[in-house]
Amino acid sequence: MREGTSKQLALVALGVVLLAAAAVVPVDAVRWHDTSADQPHFAAGNATELRGEGYDIVAYENLSDRGKELYVATLESGGEYRVPAGEGAEDFAYPSRADVIEDANHSGLDAQAAMHVAIERPNGSADIPAADEPVDDARYDVVLTKTAPPPLLTGARAPQVLLALAGLAALGYGGSRLATL
Repeated sequence: MREGTSKQLALVALGVVLLAAAAVVPVDAVRWHDTSADQPHFAAGNATELRGEGYDIVAYENLSDRGKELYVATLESGGEYRVPAGEGAEDFAYPSRADVIEDANHSGLDAQAAMHVAIERPNGSADIPAADEPVDDARYDVVLTKTAPPPLLTGARAPQVLLALAGLAALGYGGSRLATL
């Protein structure tokens, strides 16, 4: 085997190892808060209708200070806000997708409603941002809360992305050089 061939094979092998490492690097889940998700058509509805559809309702005034802070931060950031797993609020359940599916299978809950909480907004409160619903006098704002991996292009996934890019570069360069030999 020629010397150039062994170097190229080593690069290809390194690329495969780096891609495999990128696939198994653990990524910590985050707590998601999302008011921009599809909102049910009940902004001016009543609590009985919401509970009938399986939604938990929490009055804004009854949220903990941390719950209020996260809700307001979600509204101020355009409807999506994420925090590390240990920094959520006890007001929100943060189920994982597997938890919701398992719970829905056992208790007949609507899986979609189980991941949401309806925040009952105070009347005429100027100290919180406007609700995401297009209704001017929106009384409820739905917040999707869940535990899930962070989006691909975030700092939490940087090691994974860097390993994948290095693997692709090694695989691509080694493979192309090997093909020309």
